[in-house]
Amino acid sequence: MDYYQDIQPIHELPSDELEDLLSHALEHSEFLWTHKPGPGESFKGICHEADFDFLTVIHSIKKSLSYFYPDHKEDLSALADASGALFYSDSMAHSLPMLQDGLRATAKLFLHMGPCYCEPEGRDAALENFGDMERAVFKYAESARHYYHDAVMKEVEPLVTEGQKRRKQLTAPRQKKNRYVLKHCLELMERKPSKSAPHLFNRFPNGEANAIEIDGTRIFREVTEDGEEKIVCVKPDGTRMASIGTRAFQKYFNEVKK
Repeated sequence: MDYYQDIQPIHELPSDELEDLLSHALEHSEFLWTHKPGPGESFKGICHEADFDFLTVIHSIKKSLSYFYPDHKEDLSALADASGALFYSDSMAHSLPMLQDGLRATAKLFLHMGPCYCEPEGRDAALENFGDMERAVFKYAESARHYYHDAVMKEVEPLVTEGQKRRKQLTAPRQKKNRYVLKHCLELMERKPSKSAPHLFNRFPNGEANAIEIDGTRIFREVTEDGEEKIVCVKPDGTRMASIGTRAFQKYFNEVKK
């Protein structure tokens, strides 16, 4: 029983593993359909192999159904035969199509357990019934995987959104330091080192009338429209560059004090 506790729910079970389980079960079932035990001969081992595969898929579906419908977990765990699964499907799952599909697939799997020899005229019907069961299993598996994927994506969506936002921040081009302001910072520090960014900031000339010129660009301090005092650079053609507030200026100070 420990083995069945470790089985993955069918919405997490890889498709190739599910196909292998059913193909293995079909291989043993076909042998049992076409061979009749002779005197003293028993095919119990082969029958057990087929039943083991069917039970593996049954437990995988029950685990999946319990995941999506936790309120039904106790009843699902108690299912032990096809009649129980069909009764449960007919009486309780009318408003829950996916639960109904899972229970019907489970019932069809139970019906294939313990297969025995059948006459040649009945083998085509046995194979057709197996195919019908297989389709029911894959139908539930497909819808469960889709539902599970949607549920997981909803759960991780905030993390994905935050990750995308952070990625954009990291890949966004970083604003380069104003080379004229940086050059004047270096000149001021060479004359007399400032112990803090505010002190160095205040050493920039106050007002455009007192601007200093660095490589043709005039630099000065002024209170801008937002009410904050900033360092302003005006190019020779009169174009104003992005102004630098006290917070951004801290980076200039950190660089030149090294």
